[in-house]
Amino acid sequence: MKSVKWKPVQQSVYLNQGSGVYFSNSSGLKYITSDINTILTSEKAIATGTKGATKTITVTLGQGFSAIYTFEWREI
Repeated sequence: MKSVKWKPVQQSVYLNQGSGVYFSNSSGLKYITSDINTILTSEKAIATGTKGATKTITVTLGQGFSAIYTFEWREI
């Protein structure tokens, strides 16, 4: 069986913080269209939330597929 790499149309990672924050690699790439091995970091600082506030991170996997992670700020 031949191994074939997955070639998505476009992938991205986005945090809903006001105007939003995309994550990109060290070259500034935030819309990924090919296989890469990289570390993604936020384009700008992520604001501190208040107790009970929620944020979502959306990981877009291309062609209408995405994963949405919801986080709630809590005091430790």
